[in-house]
Amino acid sequence: MTQRHGRLLTVLSLLLGLTACGSLPDEVTDVNGVPCMTFRKTHAPKRICAANPAPSAEVAREIKTFAPDPASAQVLVKLLDRAGATRALSLRVNGQAVADLVPGGLVRLRLSPGEHELAVAWGNQQATLSVQVRAGDVQFAEVGGRFRFWDVGFGWNAPDTEGARKRAASARVLADVDLRPQAANVSGSVTPTR
Repeated sequence: MTQRHGRLLTVLSLLLGLTACGSLPDEVTDVNGVPCMTFRKTHAPKRICAANPAPSAEVAREIKTFAPDPASAQVLVKLLDRAGATRALSLRVNGQAVADLVPGGLVRLRLSPGEHELAVAWGNQQATLSVQVRAGDVQFAEVGGRFRFWDVGFGWNAPDTEGARKRAASARVLADVDLRPQAANVSGSVTPTR
């Protein structure tokens, strides 16, 4: 084999490896009571798990109706792919950690009308998205992997409401987080402190 063929083979191998990293995530299932996505299915499986149990099946069905709530705005956040992650990403609203994002999972945020900053954090990096919401709104926000030559990161994808709705309908609900001022319940996530 010539040196040119060797380089071509190396480049093709790298491209094949990158496409495998960006492939669709496996199904999110419960492991020890919390939602997990298994990304290595060998004798020693590797999993990305949320810290808290998911909401009940009844709550998940209600979330996936995407019915507007006249008292609050809803933002549904989905992590599309693993993109090299080896643990759950932290979802933050206005600087407060509210839930874990597992690849293929969906989190519903119930927010007061107004402007809010959403952030997804991994390691010492984060990507932010500013959203303006009104009571009765149902918005979708998706996080996807960003592949760079030197590393892998995450970012907010451009809105595609119809496609996002379809992807959210097939996702596993990880958490239902109510961040309105009178919120007393948070199902499947950390209770916010005020």
